[in-house]
Order: sequence, then structure tokens, then C-alpha cells
Amino acid sequence: MTFRLFPRLRRDDRPAPAPTQAEQRMARIREKIESIRASGLPLQTQASELSALGKTCGSLDESLLVRSHADYISDSMATRNDEAAHLERMHQPARAIELYEANVRDRFKGSYPYERLWALYGAADRLADARRVCQAMLEYADLDEVKRKKYRDWLSGLRRTD
Repeated sequence: MTFRLFPRLRRDDRPAPAPTQAEQRMARIREKIESIRASGLPLQTQASELSALGKTCGSLDESLLVRSHADYISDSMATRNDEAAHLERMHQPARAIELYEANVRDRFKGSYPYERLWALYGAADRLADARRVCQAMLEYADLDEVKRKKYRDWLSGLRRTD
């Protein structure tokens, strides 16, 4: 017989207590988060779906859990932009383009990676890539009307010269 300073609080032969309603809700939220993350959707779409899920949460803990996942996705895309800008300053445009393109594939909402790619492709005389990025920017980025008009006009000018 082993010596125990304190008696066991729970005997091993007793079943574990049933999860509370809050624990069950948190488990369902975790499952939803995992299904969104495993969906293969662009990261910006995942972040938007997580934000919408966060608005339906019943408790602060649930909301914070969902928000932390959405923030992680947004931060990772912003970090890509920062790293790409640093690579541009280090005169490594090819590596910067890879990071900007990753944000375009993930449908980043801001205009920064689209504008940088548009400028880089324009400087390299890669007009087909510049056109593709410009169209993606008009479709996915949150632009004010001035910028939207600028890029629409640029695209329509390209179409006239084709």
C-alpha cells in the first residue's frame, strides 16, 4: 500500500463529470473554427467567416477564442506585406512578389499588396500580370472611389491599346 499525504479527491472508478453547457458550446465553437481553417478557403474569407462566427458567440470566452483565430490570420497577412516591403528595400523584388502574390491569392482586403504588385509588374513591363492584379484589386480590395476610378481607367486604357 502506498502512502498518501492527502486522500484522493476523486476515485478512479467513478466516471468523469459530464461537461457543462458552456464546455459543450466551447467544443462546438472549436469544431467550427477547425472546419473553417481546414476548408481551404482564401485566408481573408476565413477571417471574415470567423468574424461573423464571433458575433454569434454567447459568451466573452467564446468570442475571444474566435477573435484570436481571426486576428492570427489577419496578422499573418499583414506580416507578409511587411516582409515583402523589407525585401523590396533590400533589392529583392522577386521574393517580395512571391509574398505579395500570396496575399492576392488569399484575397487580402487592403490595397497595399495589389498596388505594390501593380507597380512592380508595371516597372518590369509585365502588363498581363499588372492587369490580372489590377482586376483582383478591383474585385477584392476595399478601395475608395478615387482609387477605384484610377484603376478602372488604367484597365480601360489598356483595353483600348490592345
